[in-house]
Amino acid sequence: MGNADQPPIEVMAVLPGGVRDTCRIWLGWYPSPAPIGLPAAGQLCEFDQPLSLRLQPGAPWLLGFAVEDGDDHLHQLAPRWPVVARHPAPIARPQQVTLHFRRAQMHDIPLLSALPALAK
Repeated sequence: MGNADQPPIEVMAVLPGGVRDTCRIWLGWYPSPAPIGLPAAGQLCEFDQPLSLRLQPGAPWLLGFAVEDGDDHLHQLAPRWPVVARHPAPIARPQQVTLHFRRAQMHDIPLLSALPALAK
């Protein structure tokens, strides 16, 4: 999703070892590298789908959250060890990007993990 007038970027998601590749991924555009407040735009997709979203002026930071399918709702709403990603630099032009997901660390600001669960 996002501004239909903006060009798209193509995203390749890379999951860490031990995470099933049957998961749902939330990708969101934020105005800063920390997921503070609501995203300006975003998209929920399956991991094995081509990931494409439109640039979002004013919110150039691409962040992601992955939830493994089949997990119960409690785990989806409050995972013990969230799987997250943040592109290392703001994105302001069309390009292909690789988004490396990892297990969240204690100091990470959490993304809204309820988003993938609420879409079911």
